[in-house]
Amino acid sequence: MQVAVHHQTRYLYERPISLGPQVIQLRPAPHCRVPILSYSLEVTPADRLLSWQFDPLANHVARAIFPSKTTEFAVEVSLVADITPMNPFDFVVDPAYATLPFAYADDVARDLKPFLDPCPLPDETGPRFKSFLQSLDQQGQTTVNFLVGLNARLRDEIGYTTRLEHGVQSSEETLTLRTGSCRDTSWLLVQLCRHLGLAARFVSGYLVQLTNEGDPTSPAVDSADLHAWAEVYLPGAGWIGMDPTSGLLTAEGHIPLACSSTASGAAPIWGTVEPAKVDFEHTISVRRLNQRPFFSKPYSDEEWKQVRTVAHLVDRDLEAQDVRLTIGGEPTFVGMDEVESAQWSVEALGDLKQKLGLGLIRSLRTRTAPGALLHLGQGKWYPNEPLPRWAFHCLSRLDGVPVWEDGELFALQEKEYGFDQRDALRYLQALTRRLGASPENILPAFEPFEDEDETAVPAGFVLPLRRRQPDGHLAWSSQLWFDRPERFVLSPGDSPIGFRIPVTAMPFVAPETLLYDCELDRDGNLVMGRAKLAASPARFPERFGQTPSPDPLPAVPKDAASATELIRPSLCAQVREGRTHVFLPYVPVLADFLDLVAAVEETAQHLSMPVWVEGYPAPHDTRMRAFSLTPDPGVLEVNLPPTSAWDDLESLNAMLADEAQKHRLIAGKFAYDGGHLATGGGSHITVGGPSVAESPILRRPDLLRSMVTFWQNHPSLSYLFSGMYVGPTSQYPRVDEARVDALYELDVAFAHLPEGECPPFILDGLFRNLLVDVTGNSHRAEFCIDKLYPPQGQGLRIGILELRAFEMPPHYRMDLLQKLLVRALVCVF
Repeated sequence: MQVAVHHQTRYLYERPISLGPQVIQLRPAPHCRVPILSYSLEVTPADRLLSWQFDPLANHVARAIFPSKTTEFAVEVSLVADITPMNPFDFVVDPAYATLPFAYADDVARDLKPFLDPCPLPDETGPRFKSFLQSLDQQGQTTVNFLVGLNARLRDEIGYTTRLEHGVQSSEETLTLRTGSCRDTSWLLVQLCRHLGLAARFVSGYLVQLTNEGDPTSPAVDSADLHAWAEVYLPGAGWIGMDPTSGLLTAEGHIPLACSSTASGAAPIWGTVEPAKVDFEHTISVRRLNQRPFFSKPYSDEEWKQVRTVAHLVDRDLEAQDVRLTIGGEPTFVGMDEVESAQWSVEALGDLKQKLGLGLIRSLRTRTAPGALLHLGQGKWYPNEPLPRWAFHCLSRLDGVPVWEDGELFALQEKEYGFDQRDALRYLQALTRRLGASPENILPAFEPFEDEDETAVPAGFVLPLRRRQPDGHLAWSSQLWFDRPERFVLSPGDSPIGFRIPVTAMPFVAPETLLYDCELDRDGNLVMGRAKLAASPARFPERFGQTPSPDPLPAVPKDAASATELIRPSLCAQVREGRTHVFLPYVPVLADFLDLVAAVEETAQHLSMPVWVEGYPAPHDTRMRAFSLTPDPGVLEVNLPPTSAWDDLESLNAMLADEAQKHRLIAGKFAYDGGHLATGGGSHITVGGPSVAESPILRRPDLLRSMVTFWQNHPSLSYLFSGMYVGPTSQYPRVDEARVDALYELDVAFAHLPEGECPPFILDGLFRNLLVDVTGNSHRAEFCIDKLYPPQGQGLRIGILELRAFEMPPHYRMDLLQKLLVRALVCVF
């Protein structure tokens, strides 16, 4: 980005006076790393004699001589600089000087002598300076790390203040006051380095700071000002700029004007003048000459207005064609802190990642669905990993009815509640009364290898639980359908106890045949399998004072052999790290799941006991809306709920980006050379419909054929958004990168695709073994149909096509533009 800096200094005298020679050091120094595209210097009065020269330190010096008296002396500087982001660590220190302490070679030390000699003035150093110096341990430290740490320490310990007095404070005075201007702190840094045997010099120059929309650490407005910093000489690297005011190394905003062994030698203007009363004026302004896109604002407001116009046109076309398209996404983020830790590079799990995920999912609940359930359970179990990963879900109803009303009843990870297993039993006993289920079947569960004595403390408590329908009324039952063990022992491990119930302890039991009131579709027809949802969370506070009646039905139904599901439902309660954890059992019907969650919340409210809800999440149902957070190697992945309208899609992604930044999560990394990298994870786009039956891929199977063909004939779509890693071994190989004969077989499959209506299983069967990678894995493919309509038992049939060749862009609007491209192509096809 090109910026114009205009700097004017004026001295207005009360009468004509004589000016002695004036030395002006306001031209960017030869070692300036910022490209200077143009420069001009104007000096008033006009009859001055101006000559340019280099001083002994190679500074550009303008020397002005004034032959006549004047009432005004003015210096006006105009320059244009190219403020392009640069890497301040783009240097390599000579290996002999990479570790402290070191001594310069004799010939180098001779040249650096003015910058190695400490200030000889007696009041420059004192007891505070000596104490600070002794606190610096450089033994065995790497040179760069030590200097970065010292620079940051001065920023933290010396408060910045604007000081208009002439000159600089002594180092002792700055440490005593604990405040100073930029020149005071920089002079202190110079003296500290010299006493440590490091050559250092004082630098004055311009500091240009540009506001960066989306970056809360950037200034509110563009600004430029005179500034001071220090430079340290490291063989192999040269003079390295250090700004103790910010605690950072100098970068693209620092334009050095003069460097000197003393602070006075770097003064912008100095000379002699006849004594007289004077008025002083000083202004510096900065103006952007061009506006390059940058990661925090890739598009101007006018450009984004045009994008919205196109998006709304696409919305209208989709609606006119009755496409019923929904778009979802899976953006990934990395942390701003502990950036070198394995959790942000190769490892899936990490303490900080989990902490940030918990904070983000809670804020998403507050912003999007205050009545949502926070389900903090387990996710996928990958090969070669000892345990499944965690998965956080924010589950809400599309109709706006609360699933969980009081957010204060969710237990916090960072809070110590002081509960023990007696509180877990107390909670479970109260829950059975609320459910109307017998508490007699609560089983204490013990860890294996514990002593079998009466003093052993259980790891938690298990309540066999399932849905029954005595006398035609739906109810919860806690009957045992297995022999009560003398001692209920869990499988080894540290997972929640609900995942560690031995299979042999809870043999197969057929689910009940239950009758539900079903919902009506938009045409007034019953939708079989969609039980009607309650209009509000059920509340029965009177039940906590009642004794549940026994279940009149037998424990095992007669038609056990005809069951369609293998279930061993058990609700568990245990205390871990002082928190009460409630493990929800598998519940196949959404209406029953919501009823159970309402009872869990009401029990927590009755006992004033916040709980941590885990276990099995809600069954898949299009009447629910879910945010999910899961850990992937090096990143935190967010699964966004699908949306159909552009405005909803934009607001959802903008809100996520805002909340992610508040929790110190960003959509990118930086390489060691300062270049921008993606998070290392994807930002996959999911294409589907409001329901499985309404999925445009299943309603119009030729849409999948058109998309695969279009991507195949336009390879840029496969590579433009996919980042650095492409090809057969990537996470999203193209069809023609899997096998040599893949395109021939794909053409055969296209020919067998029926025109018009096509049963979903035919579509899946034609493409399941073609849209794969080199190993035959259908998940790692450019077009992933794992969630479209897989064979029974091999995944969820939710009518979703996942486009995986999209890497996480650094700004959410870039991600939205990719989604708009997909929406437009679907509209065309």
